[in-house]
Amino acid sequence: MKHGFLNLCSAVVMFTSFVPAASHAVGPTRLRAPRAYPLIISEPGTYELVENLTVPSSDTDAILVTASDVTIDLRGFVITGPVVCSGSPTTCSPPGLGFGIYTSGAAANTTIRNGTVRGMGRDGVHIASGNIEGVRAVSNGENGIVAERCVIRDSMASSNGLAGIVANSCVVTSNVASGNGDSGIRADAGPTIGNIAISNGNEGITSQGTPSGSAVFRDNMAFLNRGNGISADFGVVLRNAAYANEEFGIHGGPGVGFGFNAFIGNVLGETSAMGAHELAANLCSDDLTCP
Repeated sequence: MKHGFLNLCSAVVMFTSFVPAASHAVGPTRLRAPRAYPLIISEPGTYELVENLTVPSSDTDAILVTASDVTIDLRGFVITGPVVCSGSPTTCSPPGLGFGIYTSGAAANTTIRNGTVRGMGRDGVHIASGNIEGVRAVSNGENGIVAERCVIRDSMASSNGLAGIVANSCVVTSNVASGNGDSGIRADAGPTIGNIAISNGNEGITSQGTPSGSAVFRDNMAFLNRGNGISADFGVVLRNAAYANEEFGIHGGPGVGFGFNAFIGNVLGETSAMGAHELAANLCSDDLTCP
């Protein structure tokens, strides 16, 4: 009996000696306010903000990214500068050169998510390429969000001195741009889907694309803007609504095809087609055969 017990204990020891030790995953690098701005990220990886950041002047950058493949989770915190934008049309003061989050040099594939950038001298977020998700860019001296080769989604850009969102070769979807000094959304060469542009100082949603880089505007709403609701040089404009804009519902050049849109109550008229091609019927106030 004694020998059997010892043999059992030996078996247990042998079995447990082969159980692998638990692994301890390394989490995101935590970001805190630096002693001197900007806070510089020079290594690829995942980072998370753990407190609000406040820059001392409108000429100061908050976060400078110099490495590729960086993800920054703002975790609901706020990056704040001293600029205040107000009025209609929107004006901002004091002027400055500082960015909230900026990528420099060859830095690419940057992801910014889940937080607010407010009161910077220039752009709230300005990246070369990557993803912007769930970001609020408010009251920045120039543009709210600027990006190329990107996805911008579920974000809000409001009361910025120039445009709310400026995108080139991007997917722009499910965003709100309101009360900006210039256009709400300027999206060149890419799909712009399911966005709302309201009460901006120029066009609600606009594209200055080329024949080789046309825009696709679909399922957007543009209303109460000081310029055209939707404006495009090249591309396809489908299933949008433009209401009560101070110029035309749609302003389109000969490289534009449009259909299934609703243009209602725009001050200068519902359409300024300029040779655009009607792909399907549109609603212009009570007219089902416009333009």
